[in-house]
Amino acid sequence: MLITPHFFLKKYTFNMCLFLSLISLFSWSCEDETAPIKERELIVDTPIAGTLTPAGSTAGTTTGTPAGNNIIDENATRILLPAGETEKIIAINGETELSVFLFDQDGEPLAQQRIQFQIISGLMGATPTDQEGALSASRTISNEAGLAKVTFQAGSLIKHYQVQATAEGARRSVTFEIDVVNLPMGSLNISFDYQGPVTLKNLEVYLLREPDFCETPYYLTPPMDPFINRTVERISDRLSLDSLLAGESFSVLVRARNESGVLVGGGCEGDIRIFENEQRNTTV
Repeated sequence: MLITPHFFLKKYTFNMCLFLSLISLFSWSCEDETAPIKERELIVDTPIAGTLTPAGSTAGTTTGTPAGNNIIDENATRILLPAGETEKIIAINGETELSVFLFDQDGEPLAQQRIQFQIISGLMGATPTDQEGALSASRTISNEAGLAKVTFQAGSLIKHYQVQATAEGARRSVTFEIDVVNLPMGSLNISFDYQGPVTLKNLEVYLLREPDFCETPYYLTPPMDPFINRTVERISDRLSLDSLLAGESFSVLVRARNESGVLVGGGCEGDIRIFENEQRNTTV
């Protein structure tokens, strides 16, 4: 269903369909301040990233301060901060996003900077087995907002992991605490409903642990601390998310771009509860 700007601003509150924000009809632009998806460069140095144990430590054990944001350079001026919660609970074979912000000493975001992520505790060896957790990349590049992120993919073992993020010139590191638990799970299938004249090329899909997020959604910038972030190329595609903890409730936020990479629309569906051994279906 295509929604005109006047109708949307005056009375439209239903969040099931993607709305189209045509620039020619608005006095403001839908271009966001963050870099397009294609600029989120990942640099992978090893097949399984973030799995090396720091020098002088024993794999599977914690060295130094066990948790928190540790001082690594007293004279450094850059500031590395977590973008959201640092304590995560995920199901066996589930996943979660780990993200940080990098700022200079004046609080300005630093773009195009390499951020390193590595698993410093929880592995039985220097590299993970097929049953253990792993990271999607060992290094990632910060965007215009200073944001850098990777995905932690859990294995089939019940374990506690620590993942450390570091940046050159940053005074402190950021440590994430991740518990992989064996609890009832379900899955979520997401499809998309859009009928409009503009071709949508890329859909940014965010799964949020905030069931009421869609009561006052905001589309111009990505949401803080998403649980899972995916990119879908076509509106006709369906996205399946497995290994979600039963009993939890989520929101799904979608940001849509045109063929030029400009943000032109968005949609939101909230209060989606996951049930044990059930595949939930939702349309945004």
